[in-house]
This record gives sequence, C-alpha cells and structure tokens, in this order.
Amino acid sequence: MLVWFFIIATIVIIVLLAVINQKAAKITGMIAGKERSELANLIRLRDAGILTEEEFEEKKREYERWMTQKGLGDERKVLKDLHEKGLLSDEELKQKLEVLDKAESRGEGIAGTDLAEIKRKTSYKDAICFAERTPDSWICICGTENKLSARHCRKCSSNQGYVLENFTKETLWQ
Repeated sequence: MLVWFFIIATIVIIVLLAVINQKAAKITGMIAGKERSELANLIRLRDAGILTEEEFEEKKREYERWMTQKGLGDERKVLKDLHEKGLLSDEELKQKLEVLDKAESRGEGIAGTDLAEIKRKTSYKDAICFAERTPDSWICICGTENKLSARHCRKCSSNQGYVLENFTKETLWQ
C-alpha cells in the first residue's frame, strides 16, 4: 500500500513539474519573440493560466491608463487594437465607434472664437464643443455624453454644474 502511495505521489510531482515547465516555456517564448503588444502578452498569460481573471483585469486597466498617460489616446486605434486582441466583439467595436463619431461631430459647426473662449475660460485645451443638457444626459465641453446623475464628466472630470452654467451656447458670452 505504501509503495502505491509513493508511485502515485511521484507521478503527480512529475505532472506538476511538466505543467510548470510548459508555463515557463510560454513566458520565455513571449519574451524571446519580443511581442509588440503588452495587451497580447496579458491575454496569453491569462490563457496559459498564469494570470487569474482578476489579475488580468487589473493589468488590463493599468495598460489602458498607461496608454492614456503616454498620449496614445487615439481612440480609434485603441478600440481597433482591443478588437484585434479579442477584448471587444464586432458589435461592441461598432457601438463604440458610433459613440466616438457622435462625440467628434459635436465639435463641427462651433465657431473658432467660441471654442477659443471656452478653452481660455477653462484652461482645458481639449475642449471641442458647447456644453449641452439633454432630457436624460449632459454633454461636456470635451464632447463626452454623461448620465444626468453624473456630477463630473467621465472623461475629463469637469464639473457638470460649472460646465452647464458657463459653456452652453446661451451662457458662454454672458
């Protein structure tokens, strides 16, 4: 009976060592291949079982913060990169691109002097449009549509009350 225990224990140890060796080989391969995308590496580490789903989500958020801080905020490029990496479905990509198009079109038609005045008064160089209140949302000067219950813009953190009191078409030059 004791002999069978040692045989089974030895087999388990060999299997565990083989699994650990496979994971190490995958990591070595990713490093040696000089994978271009950090996000692709994270996905591979998650798929290999090296990162838990929670660790993956945290690292993905860190990656997205890094992209923003480095000025790599070309939203279309980031969305397409996430889609290529399997983090956005075709439908999600389409919806997010539509939201982006809508936000970009908000700035069309605003006079240069109005935009310059908004930027001067707020010191926010990325302002693109007038603030606007809709029945169930508000649009910030950065072009982001926010829920009416949101006190601050989810993109640029501008205060809803201040923006709507000072930077609508009606209130800008008062």
